[in-house]
Amino acid sequence: MIYQKSAHNNLKVSENLEKGKVIINNIKTDARYRNNCFFSNDEKEGMFTIAQIKSHIKKCVKNSYHYELEDNEIGNVVYMQLWSGGSWAALDSYKGQASINIWFTSVTRNAIYKYLSDIGVKKDPQAMTPGNTVIKFNDMFLMEEREEMIDTFVGEGIYRDILHMAYVDNLPEDNIMKVLEMDKPTYKKMRKKAEFLFKDAVIRTDYEYTSLVLADKFVRKNTVCCDNMETLACYDESSSHPLSEIIGPHLTNAETILVTEQFLEEFMVGLNWNETKRFIVIQRYIGVPAKEVAEKLGCHYTNINNRFSDYWQELVCELRKWYEKYAA
Repeated sequence: MIYQKSAHNNLKVSENLEKGKVIINNIKTDARYRNNCFFSNDEKEGMFTIAQIKSHIKKCVKNSYHYELEDNEIGNVVYMQLWSGGSWAALDSYKGQASINIWFTSVTRNAIYKYLSDIGVKKDPQAMTPGNTVIKFNDMFLMEEREEMIDTFVGEGIYRDILHMAYVDNLPEDNIMKVLEMDKPTYKKMRKKAEFLFKDAVIRTDYEYTSLVLADKFVRKNTVCCDNMETLACYDESSSHPLSEIIGPHLTNAETILVTEQFLEEFMVGLNWNETKRFIVIQRYIGVPAKEVAEKLGCHYTNINNRFSDYWQELVCELRKWYEKYAA
């Protein structure tokens, strides 16, 4: 099964440019339009705004670096990035390869991360390689834009087919293997090669939207001290989760709690803890009052608190061993 390269690539670029140039011209010439674009959170009809982009960037930065960005702070950084001393020359670099919204997302992300580096909030990461990245298209990419991007970086053939089915059609692995008539080992090998070729091409060409297409494969595991394991027991939901950097810096606190709960459950099974012991730890971890846990087990709540304290210390000890062996 061979996917043919989309015939409407040039037309799509032309359409993107036509829409983008209108927005760019308005930013350059209309002060009211310009202020709405960079500083307003209201999506007014007929006007372009980076409000949603700012909201997304704020969440990412808060989860990854525990730094609270202000809306106007982002607006000013992006404004100065594009202003180019009054020439707005940076806006003219838009070539229509992707929608104007994706272009602004990329510009905003890059400008803010440089700003965070300049003020010492963000430490510059190591260079991207096919080995330390994964393919992770930003949600703003439409299906046809993903298709065009894959077609740009990977030649026709089986590797392009695999990427189309996995990242454009979002087919389950079993379906892809069935279509391609491959067994699992062969498919895994071919997909790994296909993804390597795509990532290598994106990185080598210094693609404008690389940060929106590829993500770190290994989250900054060494930025969280294993002492933070102990804070899980008294985690305050109003603050950032202590394991957010390990579990996933772009997850919300609620998502991190859920993932951590699943991880702890599996970890305790690996320790051969009995069901009651695991139940007490998980229930108290997710915030169920000791009295409610005690009622379910038919004992006094002070007994639950004492047992949880003992179990938690034991668990922290095992987590330390795991962390030092695998996550450092």
